[in-house]
Amino acid sequence: MTSRSLKTGPLTVVVLTILAYGCRPDPSSMQGEAGVEPADTAPDRNFESRVYERSIVFMTTGPDSAIIVPWFFTAHTRQRGVVREVRGWLARSGEWEPFFQDRWEGPPTRAPFRILPRAAMRLVVGEGDALEAILYEDGARQLDILIDEPVADWSGTRGEVFRVHDGSMVLGGQPADGLLLDVNRAHRPDDVPPGDWIFLEGGPSLTIVLEAPVGIPPGSTPYIGWARLGDRELRWPRVDVEWTETRAFERARRDVPVAWSVASADGALVGTLSTVAMQLTVRAGPGPILPVEGLFQVSGTLTIDGDSYEVRGVLRHLQP
Repeated sequence: MTSRSLKTGPLTVVVLTILAYGCRPDPSSMQGEAGVEPADTAPDRNFESRVYERSIVFMTTGPDSAIIVPWFFTAHTRQRGVVREVRGWLARSGEWEPFFQDRWEGPPTRAPFRILPRAAMRLVVGEGDALEAILYEDGARQLDILIDEPVADWSGTRGEVFRVHDGSMVLGGQPADGLLLDVNRAHRPDDVPPGDWIFLEGGPSLTIVLEAPVGIPPGSTPYIGWARLGDRELRWPRVDVEWTETRAFERARRDVPVAWSVASADGALVGTLSTVAMQLTVRAGPGPILPVEGLFQVSGTLTIDGDSYEVRGVLRHLQP
């Protein structure tokens, strides 16, 4: 439990705790009382390994340059336990800074999808098991993400959920308003993993989410697209996102994109995106070509139904 005040605007903390908050799992996986981490269980002979991903990305809005704070939570269930990983980044002034990373293995549990606090990172959970804040304090650094009311949500073809909230941030004692994307995805380790996603804002009236439902060979990838444009909700069943410029990433012995074109099949959505700053991580692999995870701060211009919008945001990139 923490004594820090979190009332910075409309957010009122109802319950303050460092109990874990869960991704939205398969209905068959959801056992145990909401808001309570179920007791550990012995391995089940019918055990099936799963990978649960929860991504929470805050982005400032307004005329100033964007500040982006992604938190990524992963839980991989195994016969004897759950391997968890948490990572946090801060993007500002054209630079990505990884400020938190931890990986550990815990005992088996009936709710492996629940995200857990760790070290300097704590969670605030309110009524209805709703995640209300992610708190980080390490020495002189304070970085809090506060989650307010949802403004839109969409579901993908594989059960994934994308939810956009109003939100705010406190960085070094200075508050800032923005939007927050909360992504829940799950898959089996042997499945083709979920693909890239893009989170964009174009001023107070426009929020866009694009997702590649599964990882597909890089270059030209069919996405699904959703948007909130004023009072309208838009959906594009197919959006082609093509790499238009790449650069060599020698550590992984492969190319990575730095610019993209965007075009929906019906022509209602078209535009371009380019990289402002990127953070690349090499994962272990059999080689010589290694898996890459990338975070790109992007900006560009999109046209929707003939109207042009300047957009900015974050692109999550995976090359297995």
